[in-house]
Amino acid sequence: LSTDMLSRIIAEDDAPFIYEKIGSRYEHLMLDEAQDTSLMQWNNFRPLFRNSQSSGAYSLVVGDIKQSIYRWRGSDWRLMSDYLSRDLSDGLMSWHQLDENWRSGAAIVNFNNSVFLNVAGTLAQDPDRCRIAEKVKEIYSDCRQSLPDRRKHDPEGYVRLEFISKDECDSGSWRDEALRRMIADLGELLAEGYDYKDITVLVRTNREGAFVAAALMDSGVSVLTEDSLLIGSSPCISKLMSLLSWLVNPDDPVSGLQVREFKDSLPENKATSLYETCEQMLGSGMLSHKEEDLPFINAFLDAVLAFQEKYGSSLRAFVKWWEDTGRKKSICAPDGQNAVRVMTVHKAKGLSLDAVIIPFCKEEFRPSNLHQNVIWCHCPEQLGASLLIPLKSSSKLQSSLFEKEYEEERCLKHIDVVNIWYVAFTRSKSRLFVYAPLPFRPKDGFKPSSMENVLYMQFENKLVNGRFESGRRQAFVRKTDASALVDDPQPAFCTASMGEGRLRLSLRGDNYFAQDKSARREGVERHEEMARVVVSAEYEALSGGRHWFDGSYDVMNEASIVDAVGEIQRPDRVLISKDGSKVVVIDYKFGQPHSGHNAQVRRYVSLMREMGYPETEGWLWYISTGEIVRV
Repeated sequence: LSTDMLSRIIAEDDAPFIYEKIGSRYEHLMLDEAQDTSLMQWNNFRPLFRNSQSSGAYSLVVGDIKQSIYRWRGSDWRLMSDYLSRDLSDGLMSWHQLDENWRSGAAIVNFNNSVFLNVAGTLAQDPDRCRIAEKVKEIYSDCRQSLPDRRKHDPEGYVRLEFISKDECDSGSWRDEALRRMIADLGELLAEGYDYKDITVLVRTNREGAFVAAALMDSGVSVLTEDSLLIGSSPCISKLMSLLSWLVNPDDPVSGLQVREFKDSLPENKATSLYETCEQMLGSGMLSHKEEDLPFINAFLDAVLAFQEKYGSSLRAFVKWWEDTGRKKSICAPDGQNAVRVMTVHKAKGLSLDAVIIPFCKEEFRPSNLHQNVIWCHCPEQLGASLLIPLKSSSKLQSSLFEKEYEEERCLKHIDVVNIWYVAFTRSKSRLFVYAPLPFRPKDGFKPSSMENVLYMQFENKLVNGRFESGRRQAFVRKTDASALVDDPQPAFCTASMGEGRLRLSLRGDNYFAQDKSARREGVERHEEMARVVVSAEYEALSGGRHWFDGSYDVMNEASIVDAVGEIQRPDRVLISKDGSKVVVIDYKFGQPHSGHNAQVRRYVSLMREMGYPETEGWLWYISTGEIVRV
């Protein structure tokens, strides 16, 4: 919504008013994940980049066309290939290709080089796809990667590509056989030293993910899926929401049935807000929860607090928001949970995964469902109307007024599919397993009509019993990240009401007018009094006649000193002799002596010496006892 609104405001103005201050404040710009930027977003960014370029500033655009897999939500990889050169001064631009791979082993890098450097040539074997092959070749011409010198001796990793024939399927489909092989390979990975948490299964759709998760759980394997990370998947949160729904509508028989066991033990509600209500119920003990529920509880309370800050404390409104939006929110995958991760390729983009299994490598270069099967076409000029027309993607459009739109969509669909599998195949660091159905061989030969056909056409002469292997299987050695933070596990959900000491206001003036002033208050008052003293016979006598208060020195009370890292140090009293040859630093203390006091004064002395006063001495003056200590 904000992108569209900004686009309407900017329109075609080269210097829109909304950018006047932004352009003058930000000289250097960086646009990351440029391949996922939409045309509308780029049109909004373009004035800023033009302004930066014209002022001689440096800007950076980072992206990879080969990883553009979000066209369905508006991203346009043509920003990288066309729009930048078209919209910015080409003479002031330089392009840098990053061709070193710091993630994967040599076997995986070589496999991907082989597949994607040759994918355009494979598509070109079909005369009907020659134009598409040219575009794919343009995008993937620079996809070759190499290992940096520092990684030459790293384990090379292992790749296996298997094609499953109908004869190998004892019962069911090729997908059932793929799941069986996946379970077997998972056992081999465990024997090589991998844990469940080091293994990820990539799928194309949530439906495929459900099949994989069911097969793994049937085999006794712990599984972590996107659905299992939804906040509402926790039984504790599910019960709480049923209770809140019942409180909003006591006549709802479904909610009443779900909360019948604990609605009678509902604690007296002393809360004053939605957040406190939810926290009180979760902490009352009536909703039993386990340790594994704690991440979900904390994420739920975060969502409640965010809702309350934005919409208020209406319980009815929150229940409706939860049904519409909140139940779809998820928690981050808990670190350390020993479970196989099942996720879609789109979710895995940008991740680095130790071992990757892709059980269902099958995708045709044409729309696979009704939603994707619709092309929005501009009404031809011959019809004299300015409209967008939804049309079913069909070869019949090739001989119609919409031939250009059809051919463009067909080309983009091929690139989408190739990009998706490029992202999938490049996630792995050490192991990559891919299963695909053995393509049917027609009389006129194979055609590159799907990704599995492209792979088979490339590796047909390298297969042994339907299998291609590369690399070596070595024992897995897990690398530990020394900089990683170690979580402090929360053993139980704890809460306290506002009146039980969880939050208390600390007021400096709460005892200012009290008859018996506290020692801290007296110390603050005395400190403020001494900070105003320059010359004083009384304090000179108390100091033991050290000439600190008789005017012998230039005085700086509570002067700020900025150290080398930008922190501010503020000694109570700094005395500098008239000729600048000697400095005395004094810090007042009103409590008991502490070792930290000496360190504090030594820091002040060190700073003064760094400022060019080599003859500097430091003193601590404990006012309450009259003790004066040389540091």
